[in-house]
Amino acid sequence: MGSASDSEEEVDAKTILAIRTSAKRRHTRQANHLKALIDGGGTADDVNVALAVLEEAYSEVAKLDEQRKLEDIRQQSQREQEDLTLQIEYQRQLEGLKSPGKSSFKPRFTSSINDSDDEKRPREPWPKISITPFNGDSRTWPDFELSFGALINNTRMPEDMKLLALRENLEPDVRRRVANLFVASANYQTSWKALTDRYGNRQAM
Repeated sequence: MGSASDSEEEVDAKTILAIRTSAKRRHTRQANHLKALIDGGGTADDVNVALAVLEEAYSEVAKLDEQRKLEDIRQQSQREQEDLTLQIEYQRQLEGLKSPGKSSFKPRFTSSINDSDDEKRPREPWPKISITPFNGDSRTWPDFELSFGALINNTRMPEDMKLLALRENLEPDVRRRVANLFVASANYQTSWKALTDRYGNRQAM
């Protein structure tokens, strides 16, 4: 069952299509009218007026076409962003499944009383690691580097997904300051090293 937002997008798409179709038809009518004036020996004033109206109609069609292209790009970018986010979450879940659990190895040495007590003692759950987005304060970089490294950097996640995760785990202000590290041609290892050099070295000093 589709959501309300899906229905709204479908209605908007139909509305935009209707507007574009109407604008193109208007442009065609004006072009035919201008041609008829020229072929029929219309006055110069009539031709100039028709030409001005035609140019206005053309500008409207061109503007609507540009809006459509921009909307297509926005929707494609949104879909890619959603796909990458899902892949990152999937990779995190896979990495979580690989966390070491209780060992099945049992040595055959004679057990002492203390060993027996240790085996009966409840096991503490593994501590959960979460990433706090980096806020640009070099004093917090070591903690960010540790948690991001454990969940993202040191995993077998694809490089493009690591780059997206790195960008999403920076506070908006930091993201704007280092926007050049996340351009279309960006490389994850280069971006990660640049951030480490910028904030890790500053913290060390």
